[in-house]
Order: sequence, then C-alpha cells, then structure tokens
Amino acid sequence: MNLSIPVNSKAVDNKYIIKLKTNSTAVDNVTSSMGVTPYHKFTHASQGFAARLTDEQLKKLNNDPNVERIEKDEMLHADFYIDEGFAYEDEDAPDEDAVGRAAYGESNTKEAARGKRTARNLVPRTSTKYSKNMLAQEDAPWNLARISHRERHYTNYTYDKSAGTGVCVYVLDSGINTGHRAFGGRAKFVKDLTDEGTDDNNGHGTHVAGIIGSSSFGVAKNATLYAVKILRQDGHGASSLLVAGMDFVLTDAPTRFCPRGIVVNVSVGNPHSKIINKAANRIVRAGYFLAVSAGNYGHDAKTRSPASASLACTAAATTFNDELDPKSNFGYAVNVLAPGIRIKSTWKGQKFMTQSGTSMASAHVAGLGAYYMGLYKNLGTICSFITRRAAKNLIKMGASSGTPNRLINNRRRGEHFY
Repeated sequence: MNLSIPVNSKAVDNKYIIKLKTNSTAVDNVTSSMGVTPYHKFTHASQGFAARLTDEQLKKLNNDPNVERIEKDEMLHADFYIDEGFAYEDEDAPDEDAVGRAAYGESNTKEAARGKRTARNLVPRTSTKYSKNMLAQEDAPWNLARISHRERHYTNYTYDKSAGTGVCVYVLDSGINTGHRAFGGRAKFVKDLTDEGTDDNNGHGTHVAGIIGSSSFGVAKNATLYAVKILRQDGHGASSLLVAGMDFVLTDAPTRFCPRGIVVNVSVGNPHSKIINKAANRIVRAGYFLAVSAGNYGHDAKTRSPASASLACTAAATTFNDELDPKSNFGYAVNVLAPGIRIKSTWKGQKFMTQSGTSMASAHVAGLGAYYMGLYKNLGTICSFITRRAAKNLIKMGASSGTPNRLINNRRRGEHFY
C-alpha cells in the first residue's frame, strides 16, 4: 500500500498521526495488534490516533489495510508576531491607536503627540446607546471601528446590543486567562491537552479571546468563551494536539447550552496536512462555524493547514492604512480580510498587549461570526454570509494573487454602509 507521508517535514520524536479508513477496525484493535501505545485517540474529528513509532511499526502500519493515511506529527505554532515598539504589558502603556495613526501618517490627534495616557483611560470607553437596538463604543480600538464603517478614520464601534448573546466560542490556543476583568465571567476553561495546567502562561490565547469577545476589545461582547489548550507556554504544540482539540469540540459542544450556535477559532498554523484539513471540515459539517488564520509567511495560504481546509473561513490580515500585511499569507484559500496589525487586547494577569498577525485577523472573523449568529437565525453558511456583507475593493493588495478583496464589516441585513 502506498501511503503518503509529507516529504521534507520534521517529525517530532518519531511521532506520527495515523488516520484509519471510515468504518474500519477500531483504533484499539489496530494499536494492540501493532504493539503501539497511542498518546492521542481520535473518534470524531478523525478516526485514528497519534503515537511514537519505531521504523518497524511504521512499516507495518503502512501496509495495514485499515490505515488510510500517515503523517508526521509536526510542530504547530501561533500565527502572530510582535512589532518592535508596540508590545506593552504595563497598564500605563502608550496609546496604541494614537501611535498607530502617527506611524501611518495620521496627525489629527493629540494622543499621537503625547504618546501616553493614564492607565485609567487605557481601556476603551464603555458602550452607550447609539440608536434603537444599537450601541456605540466611543474611542474604540482602531480595528473595531474599522469593521463597523466602510471608510477609515472613524473612532467608534457600532454594534447591535445582542452582541453574540447565546453563542459559544471555542478558542483552540494557549488557554484563556478566564479571570481577566474584561471577560466579565464569560470565559471558561474546558480542556487542557498540553498537561501544563489551566493557566494561559503564554498569553496568545487570552489575546485572541479578547478580540473575539472581551468587553473592551471584543467584536461579540456577550459571547461565551471556552478555552481548549493546545499550545504550550512557549506558544508551540503539535499537529496531533490540534486534531485532538477539534475532536474534543465535536464531543463537548453537544453537551453545552449554546442556543444560538457554536463558533470555533483556530489561530494556529501547520504545514499542509490532509488529516488536519479533513478534521477542520468535520467541524463545519457538524454545523459549527470555523474561523482560521491564513499564516504569516507572505506565501500562498494553500501551503498551510487548517488555512487550506475547503470549508474553513480563512482570514488574512490588514493594516491600519488599509493594506494587506506584507507578512500575511494570501491566495485563493483566503476567504476574507480582517484587521491584524497592532491589535490591542487582553493579556496575562489584568494586563493588555498589542500583537500582530493573522491570529488576530481570525479572531475578528470568529467574533463577527458569533455576532451574526446572535443577531439572526437561519443564516446558512456563516462564512458566505460574512463574505457577502464585507466591504469590497478597499484594501491595497500588492502582488497577492487570487486574494479576495473583502474586508469584514458588521453591518446588518438591509443596512447600507455609513
């Protein structure tokens, strides 16, 4: 049997992911007959297991008629980076939105000249009533203001007061600092797959979750957030952890009370993997909305997983100046564009951090999916709904062939841009 193992890929300590054929012999039968001890078993996102294999065991599995595919268990990492001069853990930090405007040539703000404001004013103002059923967050982070207006330079984020109520968002990442005040008790830790405990010791997952649903920095401010920890403190994991995380979602989500639906966010990247892509597609076929990051290599997103999964909603990153981030992956695998550069959000402790990358873009898309699911019923394919409502042809794309020029926007049905 000729099974495909990706060439030029790095196996982690001779670890592999084995996908069994549909309706094949149970995992336990295969592993026991081969003398294999799996460290992960998959039953829903994929039927199979992950294990450390000797050369002899690998050879036997290659010839086992129950086996559909074997892939190396490759390194997985968060899709973010930190711009020099824009990473702050202190609450008395420079106003990133003001500094960002200055960096992009905007000079119409006093904060840009001052460069600082007090910790009391670091968190954006609370939302006030804007119109019937609508709220406005004044002096919102630039990225939130950007997705509620067609044009740049607005400073308020306007949104329906439902704000993702009744929607549950699974964040497959480094965990969530559930005690951060910006989550208001809506963030919960549900699964650790790293054996490092329930704390987010890295911060990336908390940052992503804050963009999705925190009160100060979030798109869907009333959504419930569930942390599934697949990244270690160093921000790395393995592709088997991602499959295990998606497998957990498919078993756990039916037990939760989420009357308006389920969203899954994956702001991590891996070299192209058919096993990961099939697992991602199963998430969507189960009726859940899956937002994923395109990656930060400046390459075609078709080379990454789950970015290249056919049913995932893949996000590339844009800048304050309405340009595609040069580091963002691109191409036909991308569905939408979303803010991803110098994004302020929640962090470890009660602190805040500015990060950049398609991780942040994916979080905006996940939050927008939750927002729309809380607002409307019977949306059909959520990614298609988001794509149709996006602002078209606003982003300077450069040589990013095949990338759709669609910047996400939270306008409601029948609502024109303003």
